[in-house]
Amino acid sequence: MSTTPPTQPIYSLLPAIYRSRDILQGSQLSAFYEVLESQYGIVRDNLMQLYADQFIETCAPWVIPYIGDLIGYQSVKGMSAASRIIRDGGMIICAAECRDGFPDHGSYREVLQSAATPQALLDDINSRPFTVPDQWQVQIQAQIQVRSRVVMHTSYLSDTDLAEAHLSQTPDISAAIEEEVRRIGPEARICVLPEGPQTIPYLETARTLPRVNGTAARRAAPSSAPPTGTG
Repeated sequence: MSTTPPTQPIYSLLPAIYRSRDILQGSQLSAFYEVLESQYGIVRDNLMQLYADQFIETCAPWVIPYIGDLIGYQSVKGMSAASRIIRDGGMIICAAECRDGFPDHGSYREVLQSAATPQALLDDINSRPFTVPDQWQVQIQAQIQVRSRVVMHTSYLSDTDLAEAHLSQTPDISAAIEEEVRRIGPEARICVLPEGPQTIPYLETARTLPRVNGTAARRAAPSSAPPTGTG
């Protein structure tokens, strides 16, 4: 934590008579104000950082996933992390609040709704002789959805909104995982990525987990343990 001192030390603002007496008495008041000024620097830096944390370009590293959680298209970054370890045909469950929904600015939603399926989106993008704004989020999402099913767990996007983005929703993550494990069978593996886009998952030797309704699930150990992927 930075302790940037104020531009004009607080002590220097005291009347000269008090500062003169303080010098004669051992500068105890000066020492006291040094402590105050160091705390002032901490408070000042914290207040400045609160403003900076509102923007992805200037926010502190720990704020990044919280900003990403607010906006629908930012959740694609979490999906992308999970897609690194999922099998073809597996399922990614992305838990994101999406408080701001699909943003009104940019063309992400427009491009996403311009084709009936993720594969059709990729075909359109690959056939274009030019790049449209916000195309990269749509392209990444479509590449993921061609290989796997993506299910959202969110409070601020309706089923209709998600369907227009080629996504579906689950109100219960645990129930969705249990259903998917039963569908895949004993070889199903689960990976949990709590930091979403800040996680780089990789596969290690699988470890046996407790049985889920009679079916043994297996987990691939990630680099850190949100999207959830099964496959």
